[in-house]
Amino acid sequence: MKIDLTSQTIVADFFWSFRRDVISPDAPAVQVNEMGKAFYAGASAVLFALMEITDKPDDAGVDLIDRLYRECHAFAQAPDVDAPAPVPDINFTTPDPDDIRTLLNDLGGRLKNDVPAGYGFALLIFEFAGPNLFYLSSADRADMIKAMREFITRATQ
Repeated sequence: MKIDLTSQTIVADFFWSFRRDVISPDAPAVQVNEMGKAFYAGASAVLFALMEITDKPDDAGVDLIDRLYRECHAFAQAPDVDAPAPVPDINFTTPDPDDIRTLLNDLGGRLKNDVPAGYGFALLIFEFAGPNLFYLSSADRADMIKAMREFITRATQ
């Protein structure tokens, strides 16, 4: 599909082309929605990078566009490669979220084999004195949110 660059919905048009060509037609709505958000985030990142060109000499702007092109082209050549790792200086709200992730995955792996067929599970790890909350679930996100709402309704009656 050729995208009309005079459209008022250029990013949406690119996303729906991506959705048609890449995302399974049977993908749950929550997956399509989350991928749409990620798509817009990526488009925004590139837009903000391109906006920096206006403050740079011509050679620096051309170099920026060339580096963006090379990075995207390399990714397109190997679409099965995982997304790049997070930037190392990201500040998390806990000393090491990987420790929590490892613990959750270990406990979840043990639970998974013992949960009866047709049932799901959720595991929450939270900080008593702070905002940190981590969860792992065997259900998809929409089903997990529905189950959590049901739990909150029952627990607060």
